[in-house]
Amino acid sequence: MLDRLAGEGGLLLVTGDSAAGKSRSLFEAMRARLEGWSVCVPDVDIDLSGLAASAARQPAGRCVIWLDDLQEYLRPDGLTPRLLDELKRSGCILLATMRSAVYRPLVPKTTVTGAASQASPVRHGPARVVRAASRLTISRTWTEPERSRARDGARDPRLAQALAADTVHGVAEYLAAGPQLWSWWKEAAQAGANPRGAALVAAAVDLARTGLRGSMDEDTLTRLHSYYLDRLGGAALRPEPIEDAWTWASGILLGVTSPLIPGREGGWRPFDYLVSATARQSNVSELPDMIWSAATAHVDGTDWELVSLAAMAAARFDVAAAILEPWAGAGNTDAMVNLGGVRMRLGDTSTAEHWWTRGAEQGDGVAANDIGYLRMRAGDLAGAQEWFTRSLEAGETQAVAALGEIARLRGDERQAVEWWRSGSEQGNAASAFSYAEWLRRDWKHDESVEALRIAAEGDLPIAALSYAGVLLCRDKVTQANRFVSRAYDAACRDARLAGNSARYLMASVAAMALGDLDSGRSWERKYIEQGGVQGWRIVERKGTKSGLRALAVDDRTWDRMGETEVRALMAALWPGDCMDCGYTLGEGVPALHVDDPGSSCTANIYHFGVCRYPGWNDSALVSMIKNSGPSWRSSAVILDDDDPEAPVLVMVNPSAESVSLEEDESGGWHVADGFGAHTFLAEMEPLRAVP
Repeated sequence: MLDRLAGEGGLLLVTGDSAAGKSRSLFEAMRARLEGWSVCVPDVDIDLSGLAASAARQPAGRCVIWLDDLQEYLRPDGLTPRLLDELKRSGCILLATMRSAVYRPLVPKTTVTGAASQASPVRHGPARVVRAASRLTISRTWTEPERSRARDGARDPRLAQALAADTVHGVAEYLAAGPQLWSWWKEAAQAGANPRGAALVAAAVDLARTGLRGSMDEDTLTRLHSYYLDRLGGAALRPEPIEDAWTWASGILLGVTSPLIPGREGGWRPFDYLVSATARQSNVSELPDMIWSAATAHVDGTDWELVSLAAMAAARFDVAAAILEPWAGAGNTDAMVNLGGVRMRLGDTSTAEHWWTRGAEQGDGVAANDIGYLRMRAGDLAGAQEWFTRSLEAGETQAVAALGEIARLRGDERQAVEWWRSGSEQGNAASAFSYAEWLRRDWKHDESVEALRIAAEGDLPIAALSYAGVLLCRDKVTQANRFVSRAYDAACRDARLAGNSARYLMASVAAMALGDLDSGRSWERKYIEQGGVQGWRIVERKGTKSGLRALAVDDRTWDRMGETEVRALMAALWPGDCMDCGYTLGEGVPALHVDDPGSSCTANIYHFGVCRYPGWNDSALVSMIKNSGPSWRSSAVILDDDDPEAPVLVMVNPSAESVSLEEDESGGWHVADGFGAHTFLAEMEPLRAVP
């Protein structure tokens, strides 16, 4: 990747948890691949607007700009999208790192329902910079082969000690004293230790999780720590005097670092590892009101975008609005667009449209796209087309998918396909998904899969799930699992940020596909509360009966069979392998799909959202992708152990994931065995099924 950037310039961003080894790995790669290049390490507080001119004076543009903790530079006088473009044109390579907990909220994606594009949830300069980067992720834990190679070459006793430790934590974490410092902090919360000092650290950690860049003054942390001390146990812990608490919190452990680190401008900030480890254990939505109030009071021109985005990720849209309004009022276009999205989340459509209109008047394509979405939702296709066209003219490619959808709604399929093809070629996920669906209906399988891949790579949840199914059918299990996880992460992130019914639905499907029934039910309730009609239901097993734990059943099947027969169906089916791809159904909720071509009727189970959605197909066309066939199980029992001539009873379940259905005289459908009285197989073989 560095070799490619050496030829064309650009930004390489390495993400991962704190103390995962991001900076050292990137530094060693730079030493190995960019020998002879000049390296510039700008101070985090200086104005970077003149950086492009300085870099251009380097011989042949061979300049590396090192930006550790990239979020510290994402501000109006720091690394902006325009400055990044200038540096790239001059051939500069920007090498940056960022903690995963900071990166995730910066990359919200849009989703689709069917083929209709949705309004973009957020827009801001930091996100545009991050999205323009080539990205690598460093895992905080090493694989056993990696640890083995390190042991073979370990000459430093500190490295050998880290490798000898348990594998729960990463080697780099141990070298940075991260786990040791975490344990020190948690143990300090006990009676007779340093509970007040632990509370000071907790306050600083939570403030950092709001996105505040700089350090926090002692007065603020002292005021906030009382809340955390009370949660730990308050006076019953016999807390130490505040002076001793500060001494403990700033004390150096193992000669490496301390829980609170002095800031450049005075004040204190927490050790990054403590922030990252806390974020892995709790959601930012759990931060107390007093922390958000303090963050709002301290936000300034360098971090208002990051703090407002963190507030949106926490569903604290009231906080985000309070932060964004001054900047939107001062004419900042990004703040206008984001504030419009926040006001939509708060149910204030008119104010949202006001801010989006102001942003569009300043030439912002995202704002124009969002107004187009409002017009489309209201049924004003002409008005929507006008705004989407303005958005496209301003360079916002996501408008292409919406223009294709408008053409489809008007009955102009040829024009719709042209829009979607164009968007797919530009890498637009929503366009690529709509194009893939059209190609699939047109029996152009290979082209459809390629368009679906583009949509999935864009972290479009519905596309990522579908593409995972394609990969499973091609026996690429590891890649498929990665796309299912990406779909789940993107769906949940989109749902939290945008909060509309389409995103709730996809979050529910993705959770069910992974077997997380509780989360799936939670997102499903939010979807229904917004008036969504999903066309299927999740039926859970009652009691401890055998068979399926849960099953996704479409409304048509439910109406034809009724609850009693559906539950009988669940008892007859077993979660073996998917009937499409042939791989295990695992803990995921399977989807029931019925094929009723006329001669026979079969109910099969599949990976929900990945290989199939629930449905009842009564056409003569039966779709089979890999046709893996059902699993079978058998067992044998000797009827009398004491009798050597006793007969052996052999029991066979010839079809774990598939059962036959038969229709009675009244039109109701019932579960039948493969050789049931009313099935065509009964006429072909002289066999009798065991009741």
